[in-house]
Amino acid sequence: PSSSLSTSNKTSFPTSSASPPKPGDTKEVELAKTDGSLGISVTGGVNTSVRHGGIYVKAIIPKGAAESDGRIHKGDRVLAVNGVSLEGATHKQAVETLRNTGQVVHLLLEKGQVPTSRERDPAGPQ
Repeated sequence: PSSSLSTSNKTSFPTSSASPPKPGDTKEVELAKTDGSLGISVTGGVNTSVRHGGIYVKAIIPKGAAESDGRIHKGDRVLAVNGVSLEGATHKQAVETLRNTGQVVHLLLEKGQVPTSRERDPAGPQ
């Protein structure tokens, strides 16, 4: 008799918070600035063509605070800064909100749609 328990690992349910975040998951990141900067550049805003008018991380600056922290990724949506929601903010407002922060910034992020794991293989036929 073959034991199907050890061979079928397709139904792996996330049992701990250590599972990689899926798109749509929110995460809170507290980030200390490096040289007065968070080390991220953002895109989007209600006055742009970005989906939902959201504010998204466009780039991670090399050797910046976000890169050394490792939890913020390109494509993540910035939902709030220090408890201030960026919902409905223009690009300019979002940049000002991010700029007008102290040394330590509390960010609420939504995991982006960028595939970062091996389980979604982009090489397969679409």
